[in-house]
Parts: sequence; C-alpha cells; structure tokens
Amino acid sequence: MRDRMPPRTPRSEPRVEVIVDEALDAAVPVALVARAAEAALAAEHSAGPDHVTVFITVDETLRVLNRRFNNLDKVTDVLSFNETAGWKDGRPPDGPASFPAEGHARLGDVVISLPQAERQAGVAGNAADRELAMLTVHGVLHLLGYDHARPVEQRVMFGKTERVLSAVLSAADQAEHSDQRTVKRSDRPDAGREGTRRLATRRKPGQRAPGLRAGERAR
Repeated sequence: MRDRMPPRTPRSEPRVEVIVDEALDAAVPVALVARAAEAALAAEHSAGPDHVTVFITVDETLRVLNRRFNNLDKVTDVLSFNETAGWKDGRPPDGPASFPAEGHARLGDVVISLPQAERQAGVAGNAADRELAMLTVHGVLHLLGYDHARPVEQRVMFGKTERVLSAVLSAADQAEHSDQRTVKRSDRPDAGREGTRRLATRRKPGQRAPGLRAGERAR
C-alpha cells in the first residue's frame, strides 16, 4: 500500500483549541490567544498537521514540565510539545512516514503560565494580554520548527514573532477584544489536568521540549 500524506482537515473545523486551567482565578482573553495561534499558523505553516491546543495554566504546571523535560527545576513562561519531531522553519518532516497515522492532524501543544506572563508583562511595562499573545505566537513557531539557540536563529524567530504579534494586536484593537474577555472551560471534565498528563506521556524518552526559559523574552 502506497504511503500518502495525511489529508488536510477542512477549514470549517477550528485548528486551535484553547483550554484554561480551572485553578486560575483571573479572566483569560481566550479569543485573543486563539487568534494569535491562528495567525502564527497562517503566516508560517506550509503543510502537514496543523491542529494546536494552547493550555493556559499555573506556575506549578510549567515548573513540573520544565523539570521533567528540560532538567530545570524552575518556572518558565512557555513550553511547546510537538506531536511529531523534525519540523524545520515551518516545514514538516520529509516523507509521509514521519507522521504516526494517516489523517493525523495534530501539530502539538503550547503550554503557558499565566502568572509568569503577567510578571514578565509588568517588568517590561506591557499589557498582560500582549505578553500572552506574544507567548502564544512564540510557542506555535517552536512547534513549526523555529528556534533561538543561535543569534541568527534568534533574529529570524523573534522577527517573525513580532510581525505576527503586530498583526494580531492591530486586529484585536479593531475588534475591541478587551470587551470580549472570557474564560473558556473545555466540555471535557478536568480537561486541564488531562491535557497536562497527555503532554507528560507523549514525549519519547530523552526527548527535550523546546521552549523559552524563564525570563527570556521574544523581543
């Protein structure tokens, strides 16, 4: 049987799901987060799986994941977990055999600490919504194979982050997103905890999760 690339999911189905940890007390601009993820996909995704889940959660979740996958026992702002390794500069791994199964549409997950985003926004003098949107864009770019380990990579990735973010915030201002703040709960019970367990069990042994370290900024 000949290998085939997985079929693209119809555009009528949303590519982005946003799940907010029920442990958070603050309101979360879910619509803005979803638009930020969609904008990053629209700008840089070229082919292959494109469904993303963004988890907005608490410090401890990021600390646990950072310790498990990066050997760093501290809070970080955002971590990205690919469903399939090997993405590079918006392009999927070569060959259909790279994907687990035909019809597989999941690109991966982005996990963000809302308290850390708020702290960083305060230090930088920015709005918390802007920081959250920036981290969302940055996390999706990580899923698409962009990194900032070297200066040249940093210039490319941070430049793309800023361009997408500017477009998102401009559109958000026009839509008066601040009046549409809401907390979205998944229809699934304990979705946030289930999502975290899914992240923790998906990774291959020894595979590190790409993501910003605590305090690093996509500027």
